[in-house]
Amino acid sequence: MSDYIKFVDMTFGTLGDGFACFTVGPARPNASVLPGPDTYPRSYSTGYLCDAPIRGFSQTHMSAGAQKYGNFLVSPQIGLSTAQDSHDSEKEDEHPTASEYNVTLKRYGIHCSFTPTEHSVIYKFKYPRADVASIVLDASYNICRHFQNVTDLNVTVSTDEKNNTVIYGSGQFDANTEFCPYYQYFYAVLNKKASKFGTFFGEEMSDDVKIIGPVDIEKENPIYTNGIGAFMQFSTEENEENRLSFKSIEKAKEWLFTEIPEWDYESIKKKTEELWEKELGKIDISGKNVTEEQKRMFYSMLLGCHKNPRDRTGDLAKFGDAEYIDDH
Repeated sequence: MSDYIKFVDMTFGTLGDGFACFTVGPARPNASVLPGPDTYPRSYSTGYLCDAPIRGFSQTHMSAGAQKYGNFLVSPQIGLSTAQDSHDSEKEDEHPTASEYNVTLKRYGIHCSFTPTEHSVIYKFKYPRADVASIVLDASYNICRHFQNVTDLNVTVSTDEKNNTVIYGSGQFDANTEFCPYYQYFYAVLNKKASKFGTFFGEEMSDDVKIIGPVDIEKENPIYTNGIGAFMQFSTEENEENRLSFKSIEKAKEWLFTEIPEWDYESIKKKTEELWEKELGKIDISGKNVTEEQKRMFYSMLLGCHKNPRDRTGDLAKFGDAEYIDDH
């Protein structure tokens, strides 16, 4: 048997609203990054409920695990709203696969798709014609924000040597009841120079302030709810590329240009499909007594089992370049 990936149903195991649910977003086998949609209301563990409005797309999640992550939320919009509860959108045409996630944000008419590598994600946003389209990146957002503090949070928005708009930063997200504090870092690139860009700090928004932080935010601070991050505005349809690292901003930038050297969305998606075909094909359950439904259940669960643990080799500062497999 071949073409194992066709039996994978990414919604399998995502219908619960508590812990130990699978994420609906795509990932490569045991890869470090695990992007996906975040909704409100949300699941305790994955940040996603299938019938809830989409708040945005964050770059890290737990799959079949405890409540953690959901960091660096990206929100494509028509107009500009930065408060976390101000840009939720009903969805339509949602289609998650092992290599790609697709959905249309009904509120804005924006079609969103993304596909990952081991440490990076490339987004493709298709906007309707609009004088003011935008992308908001909320660096303070995380699934556990109602009981986590954030420290040393910093965000910078600028242009690079190719005149593309870039956003980068980092922060420490404090422990919940089970885990130690963890640092995360990101480096994001828009494949053009935005017509306007700036930062937001709670309800304050400015295209004059390009750097925020480092700042500390307690879990009950209203600023936390309104978010801290950066925005980019433009008037044309563009792709947005977002990468992050657990080690340093410099490492995130290195992975950005190593894993996705060009804006070739389709080749990255194809590589992810090839990796899953190889991994899923290690166990073949074909036979005259095996039903299509049994194949769907088996290969969906098998793929889910390869979302966790994650290979963090070279991705955690205190372990250097030592081989490291992280189960949470």
